Amino acid sequence: MKRILLVLTLLAGACAADPVTLTGWSGYQLYTDDYGATLTDGSWVVLIGSADDTADDMTADSGGLLDPFSTSGDDVVLGTVNTLTLDGLYGGVFETEEISYEADDINYLYVRFFDSQAGWGEEMGEVSWGISTAIEAPNTSPSIPTDLLSRNETTSQTATFAAVPEPLVISFTMLPGLLYVIGRRFFG
Repeated sequence: MKRILLVLTLLAGACAADPVTLTGWSGYQLYTDDYGATLTDGSWVVLIGSADDTADDMTADSGGLLDPFSTSGDDVVLGTVNTLTLDGLYGGVFETEEISYEADDINYLYVRFFDSQAGWGEEMGEVSWGISTAIEAPNTSPSIPTDLLSRNETTSQTATFAAVPEPLVISFTMLPGLLYVIGRRFFG
């Protein structure tokens, strides 16, 4: 019986998809709604993976404010970055660190971008935003650096957004509970 379980475990591991790791960048620029100016340095860009090439909706809080870093349907947030200017001339672009995802789950990549430089915990308010055209996601790793935009994009929509969520922080008030859980897990 143990041999059968071992063989099944090994087969399941062999059948699992390898994670894909890519480095993304934008060879095209992100513009404000009139194409007159590129997005200001520090504007938010959310990198999203999807099983299909449809950008699913963001979720709203009880007050109707959209969460800029939320997804629905089969979409998954893979990371966030901010726009920058390269060589003092080429604005509204971005670069990512390594992004990882499962090739079986993610077939397309797109970005959602905001004309907002709100900091962590600050409310974004009414903001112009846009969604890029979806591109096919690389499905092998290591992948070559990938341009996440297929053309220049513009903020074509306006909505009111909730605060930029704080990064995950464990407060000292949570520490005793966390230590209790870890102790029970490892020491019975």
